[in-house]
Amino acid sequence: MSQTYQVFVRSTDVGSTNPVVVAMYPETRPVDPNTHGQGLSIYVLPMEAIQQPSDATGQVPTLVDNWQSMIVPGSMAATRIAETFAVQAQIESLHHTIETMLQYGSDMSRWPLDAKQQKANADEKWKYVDAVNMRAKEHIANPPHDMASDKVWPAKPTK
Repeated sequence: MSQTYQVFVRSTDVGSTNPVVVAMYPETRPVDPNTHGQGLSIYVLPMEAIQQPSDATGQVPTLVDNWQSMIVPGSMAATRIAETFAVQAQIESLHHTIETMLQYGSDMSRWPLDAKQQKANADEKWKYVDAVNMRAKEHIANPPHDMASDKVWPAKPTK
């Protein structure tokens, strides 16, 4: 499998056959979604989805004709989850819950109020993780027009 990239394109160009690539970064590189300003959609795509600059493209990279079929919903979901509930925070949440259970038992009525609140806050984020992963599976079967749009994903937790 080829390397995947975070590809920035103008949101208004998503419906076009070959949107211009404003910027692209390896998927593993953390990039602020606002790095290149507002009005951009960010997709996770394999290298094969990116047409290299040529005279025909005006010397700028564009996406290939069938680029939308190459979107990786699982990677799009992972990016959304990481923005809201980073892996380190997930590990800390699990660690805190286990430590609290070892100290106070599994009956949450015996837990201190702050431990209950921390668990409730983490549970909201875990529900978001589950919802995003489920939506990614739905997107595999029925891809939306603009998979980078917040409108096609679950709302982020408020806490």
